[in-house]
Amino acid sequence: MIFGTHHMDNPNLDYVKTNFSDVLAEPRQQQIKDLVKRLEAFAPTHVALEVLPERTERINERYRQYLAGGYTLTRNEVDQVGLRLARAMGHSEVYCIDHHQDLNFGAVFAYVEEHGLTELKAEMEGFMAELTATQQRLEAEGTVLDLLRYFNSPEHDNLHQIYLRSTLVGAGDNWIGAEMTGNWYARNLKMYANILRLAQRPEDRIFVLVGAGHGALLREFLRQTPQVELIDPAGYLA
Repeated sequence: MIFGTHHMDNPNLDYVKTNFSDVLAEPRQQQIKDLVKRLEAFAPTHVALEVLPERTERINERYRQYLAGGYTLTRNEVDQVGLRLARAMGHSEVYCIDHHQDLNFGAVFAYVEEHGLTELKAEMEGFMAELTATQQRLEAEGTVLDLLRYFNSPEHDNLHQIYLRSTLVGAGDNWIGAEMTGNWYARNLKMYANILRLAQRPEDRIFVLVGAGHGALLREFLRQTPQVELIDPAGYLA
């Protein structure tokens, strides 16, 4: 199961900036506990996180402290969802599957601006505006569950086409858009490979917690992998 989420602590490392409400406040905490209870029904054997593999020992030390009652969960979704779910399932460790890959989205937008690509600029800005407006509406009017239903929906996955549209940016020997999109695919392919390395037994059930932007590609890669069954989160969020 690929489970897309927002970055709950608002690190704003992505191109689209966010200002989500404090998940440590009530009733958000109760909403997250309800979410984790629902996800327990998936019965994962592994909880995989969007964390770089070189941080595995650090994250698992944090997890061991949490199990022992000596660690207070932060606002980060790794803590709020990942560690909570692993503990609920009685796991002894969690797994890190991220991969760092430079993405220069800003340079792509700068090229669009500098070269007067007005139609493409309007299209790309429209993608961003739609995403931001939907997030803000769901945050203001709904629950954490409502927001996560959206982040794991075909509607949200369809926004991934902005990366393919970005390949139009550049001319001649300048492949700035295609190179940025290629780096995005490369990052997700390496994350996909890390996920598959966890699947060693037929009974393994891997829950993968990632930023929602990764969902479309990771799900597509897994759909084309006959050795695994991709589980839709929607049934657990209904």
